[in-house]
Amino acid sequence: MKFRNHVIILLIVIFFSSCISKRKNGPVISFINDTINFGTIKKNRDTTVKFIYTNKGDSNLLISSIETGCSCTKLTSSQITTSINDSGSILINFDPAKVNDTGFVIRPIVIRTNSKPMFHIIYIQGNIIY
Repeated sequence: MKFRNHVIILLIVIFFSSCISKRKNGPVISFINDTINFGTIKKNRDTTVKFIYTNKGDSNLLISSIETGCSCTKLTSSQITTSINDSGSILINFDPAKVNDTGFVIRPIVIRTNSKPMFHIIYIQGNIIY
């Protein structure tokens, strides 16, 4: 009789645990590199860098905005929605002619998504010469 009660309790626990759905964590953006160094470039030569990311979450990732912060950097392409476990890329063009000085520069790019945290910052950096 004791064995039968244990089996019944075990079956009830298995039944209810299978009825409870898994908690969703939402999308998770993960960059291969959050900083890209474009090296040394001449002031009159622009360059484009590519940030690759993966959605490691359990729902679709939506990029709602990308802010570059200065006229020397501009977005050239991006994938807006990324499915679970898929990758996407963000292309940023850097124009050193629009920077007042030469030498080392670092520029942040702010990405707004539907993941937590909502804002992600990636960086481009390098050295500008004449």
